[in-house]
Formats: sequence, structure tokens, C-alpha cells
Amino acid sequence: MSKTNYFRSTILLLFKGIVFTVLIYLLFTRLSKLDWNENQFASFQALPFIICFILVPLNWYFEWLKWDLLLHSIKEEKNPNRFSAFASGVVSSFLTPAFSGNFLGRIIFFEPNKRWKLTVYSMISNFSQFTVSMFVGAIAGIILVNQYEFKFGELSIGLVIGATITSLLIYFFGEILAVPVKIQRIQSMILLVKKGPSRLQIIGVSFLRYLIFVAQFSMALMAFGVAFHWEYMLWIALVYMSVTLTPSLFFGKIVLRESIAVSILSLAGIAEFPVLFASLTTWLFNLLIPTFVAVLVLKKKQN
Repeated sequence: MSKTNYFRSTILLLFKGIVFTVLIYLLFTRLSKLDWNENQFASFQALPFIICFILVPLNWYFEWLKWDLLLHSIKEEKNPNRFSAFASGVVSSFLTPAFSGNFLGRIIFFEPNKRWKLTVYSMISNFSQFTVSMFVGAIAGIILVNQYEFKFGELSIGLVIGATITSLLIYFFGEILAVPVKIQRIQSMILLVKKGPSRLQIIGVSFLRYLIFVAQFSMALMAFGVAFHWEYMLWIALVYMSVTLTPSLFFGKIVLRESIAVSILSLAGIAEFPVLFASLTTWLFNLLIPTFVAVLVLKKKQN
């Protein structure tokens, strides 16, 4: 590694460390403002907490299915590095922006002529999860705005519906819309998309994974004393849609996720304490723990 690259890597690592420290400080500041007493945990239920954790492997299994679809499309489904590449993608998605992070860790395990294809297909896979979040969130918003009177509710839902329709059009017909763009790289992407994996299959798996996310958050709320109600699923869908729309640097949007969850679920009458801990629990289970496991897998492969 050259001195310049080493310097850049050091600066980037230092920057991420500072940001992570600030985020943790903000999180603890918010937690310190809560009313801490023994009654807060008196209604804790172990069973939904355990179910939330048990759903983690199923969550990542669906992500693996999408990865397997991408590998089949480039005839690399038997590549011995496919597990290491997947684990590397888990780590890089945690340390980099959510939408693009995972393919940065994955493509380094493949030949240079396959990397561009995997980059394009991974972006399609990631965008499918975004599209599902937008679609389900829009439906939830339509249902809720008809039941509650929100200021600027109809305008907001109109914008969300427009963004959702745009996402669906780009996802399923993006290569058609991009034909007039006479840029070589764009035209190359169009050809790859046409020969790529089934977008219907990918978005179907993304939808199943999305259901797991919603189920986990519901279980986490129940674990911290919130009685189940079907309507809460709609509110959770709004949370995930809002989190999806917000920009992020890394660390799975920690603190930002919690702030959004508290703001939205408070409209449903859910107290801040269970929402904060439900959001932190799902972040811990779905992001932090899998990242540590992925790091251990990569280290074991290197030895």
C-alpha cells in the first residue's frame, strides 16, 4: 500500500471512529433522558424477544437467496469464494452507505471481468429492497391517512405514491427508460440488465425479507410491553419507508433509525421507551451481530 493510500485509509478510519463516537454519545444522551425505573422492564416478555432473534437467520437467508440469484446469472454459483464474498458484503454494508455498500465487499472475490456485472446486479438487488419498502409504506400511508387526520397528510401521501410508482417503473423498466441516454456505460448496463437475473424473483425474495423485518420489529415491541395490534404493522411500515428514504453514511443509520421510529410510532400512541429499545434490538440482531459473525468467518477463511 502506498503512503497516499495508507494516509487516506487512516483518515477515513479516524473519521468513522469519530462519527461512531458521536452517534453513541447522542444515543446515550437520549437514553439518559428516559424515565429509568424497575417498572419499565416489568412488562418485558422473553418469548417475543427470542422469536425476534430466531428470525435473524431467516432474514439473512433471504438475502443469501438474492445473492445466489446474482451468482447464477454470471455462472458463479459454485465459486468457492461465494460465502466469503457474502460475508464481506455484510461487513462493507455496515461500514458504508446502505444502498451501495454490500457490493463493494463482494466483488473483490471475483475476476475483474465479473465485477462490473456483479456491481450492476447487486444494485438491482439493493434497489428491490428499497422499492418494496416504498410500496408497502405507501399502502400503509394510504390506509392510515384515511383513518387519522394528519396535517399535510394527503400531500405527503401523494408525494410518496409518486415516488413509489417511479421506483417501480425504474426497477422493472429502467433499461427501456434509459435507452435514449447515449452514454456507453449506461448502454452497457442496459445490456447487462436484459441478460441478468429475474427481477421478479429478486423483488419477491425482497418482499419476504421485508415481512421478516416487520415481524421482528413487532416482536421487539411486544417484548418491551406493547400489546400486539395489527394496525401497528402499518405504522412500522411507515417507519421502514422513512428510514429507507433518509441518507446514511454507515453503521446502519443508528440513532437516526431510533429518532424516526419514536417520531412515527408516537403518533400511534406507543411510548418512547419500548420504541427505542425495539429499534435498538432489531439493529443489534440484524446488523451488529451479523457483522461480527461475518468478520469471524472472514478471519477463519484467512487462517
